[in-house]
Amino acid sequence: MDRSFLSDHAVIEASRRFVCARLSTYESAEEARFLESVFVGRSGKLENTVFAILDADGKTPLIRSGRGPHQFRSPSDLATRMREIADERKNAKTELTSEILPYVSDVRLALNVAACDRLPLVVVYGEENDALRSKLAELVWGEEYRGRFVMVQATEAKELAKIKGVEDAKPGVIVVAPGSFGLTGKAISTAPADADTKALQSTLNSTLSYQRPAPRNTREHIRAGRAQGVEWETQIPVTDPGIPPGGHRGPPPPSGRRGPRGPRPPWPPHGGAGDHSSPPPPPHHGGGDSFDPSERPPHGEKHGVAEKHDEPQERNDR
Repeated sequence: MDRSFLSDHAVIEASRRFVCARLSTYESAEEARFLESVFVGRSGKLENTVFAILDADGKTPLIRSGRGPHQFRSPSDLATRMREIADERKNAKTELTSEILPYVSDVRLALNVAACDRLPLVVVYGEENDALRSKLAELVWGEEYRGRFVMVQATEAKELAKIKGVEDAKPGVIVVAPGSFGLTGKAISTAPADADTKALQSTLNSTLSYQRPAPRNTREHIRAGRAQGVEWETQIPVTDPGIPPGGHRGPPPPSGRRGPRGPRPPWPPHGGAGDHSSPPPPPHHGGGDSFDPSERPPHGEKHGVAEKHDEPQERNDR
């Protein structure tokens, strides 16, 4: 899937008139069944990326579904078609008021997604707290914060096992810097469950000063991960014919890919145009923790370095 499409400013603006969903390939059997109903390749199996625009029934395709938006010549063409679809259905751009927080399914996957998007992770820890959720929702859907971090809920201490600095964690909010390969993280700020809005803002503001790591060179990142024994095991079998059993393959081609890859470019904060360059590989994970032996997964994990999810999409900025 062409990364420049989904991080284009015009596409971001057009997307605010849609309900946008980002699904994680090979991490949920239920999501996989839905994705297969939307698109399968020549193999007849679910491939690693899927792109579609569906009508309000969640079933009727409004464009030709595929691995990416390749039917459009440019991001501008995609944005134009999205505006046309919204105009036809009289979809207005509205302010978000939902109290539903955009959680990733679990901490394991959230660490991985945050590392791949090069964003901090906000963990809401403890039993369901309506007051805390309401205050957080008001903040995270606001212009200042949406799209600035990944979110997940955890209710048990064992879910935080891969996060350093939370050994005595109390219920509340924990802001985490993900490790370079998305297997561990490090707490950088916290707020108690009874924190007022101002205190929560202060905690979230720690994400604004978070030194985001530079975009990674995919080839170098995969090479470094393999050299250090870093692998990722998906929740369900990988069925993309371009990814051999075990997830290993040679270096990806200069443009496009069908195999596993390292973290992808971010969805830029506040709908910015993003960084589409291909910089040299970073020497470290700025603001986070560089790789250490604790990030090495248990023996036998497989299916490729770093992660197995779809191309970048706007996380909270809907």
